[in-house]
Amino acid sequence: MDYELYHDESIETGYWHGLLFIPAGYRNEINSLLKSVREDAGYNDRQALNFKRLDGHGDKFKALFSSLQLFICLTRRVIKPDDPGAVRRRAPHYNKEIGLRVEYEEVVRIQKPYGVRFVLLKERDAHRKMSSYPDHASKIETTFRFALKGGCHFMFDECCPITLKKIYFDGHLHYGRVLPQLEVERAFFR
Repeated sequence: MDYELYHDESIETGYWHGLLFIPAGYRNEINSLLKSVREDAGYNDRQALNFKRLDGHGDKFKALFSSLQLFICLTRRVIKPDDPGAVRRRAPHYNKEIGLRVEYEEVVRIQKPYGVRFVLLKERDAHRKMSSYPDHASKIETTFRFALKGGCHFMFDECCPITLKKIYFDGHLHYGRVLPQLEVERAFFR
């Protein structure tokens, strides 16, 4: 199956690599679902959305919460008819007899398994103990390869190989270089 890989990093109590594998054939459909949940939360789909300075309420919190619900649903391997994946939002209702009651309304429903996969790797000391590397960027590239190779070994095999069509790696903007050719075992790639 053809996948596109989206990478992002964070420096919070270590160095984190997040790798999101999205089947290339479902990219537009998944973008549409993501746009729907963000708009429902009152967040423009062109606004940057991250966990920094998140305070637990407001449009940004609702958009992140809904986006996480969506990606949890998209990673399900099986969609059961009696338990479809859905993104829901809180809908408080006031009734004179019973007072305030919170219900949940569906924003989007996931009808099929999409095959989305996610890898999260934390390098706990933010590369400080990694020696014998020419620069900081090479340390980041090395731990990125750890995440990629480990994730592929865990999620894919000879029966379920993948082809990485594109890698969206924003780190080259931070470090002024392009990601070198990845040397990964070919067993899990077509």
